[in-house]
Amino acid sequence: MVIDELKDYGVDIETALMRCANNEALYIKLINKIPAMTEFDELKKSIENKDFENAFSYAHALKGIVAGVMMAGISAVLSFLGF
Repeated sequence: MVIDELKDYGVDIETALMRCANNEALYIKLINKIPAMTEFDELKKSIENKDFENAFSYAHALKGIVAGVMMAGISAVLSFLGF
């Protein structure tokens, strides 16, 4: 993904880059790691197994991570769902 595409999805690029010392390469490196995070799979497994305590923990962790890179849309969905 490029910065302009992220802006189209509602990512607050200015704040995100500020958090990365205006290092665009570092920011892109960080967001490219998100899809490979095991928390997504663990969240899915926990929900499938009706293990809602662990599901809450994984969702809460993911919310913090996406909020940290200013992906407000994903963070807002997780907040709406109560995580």
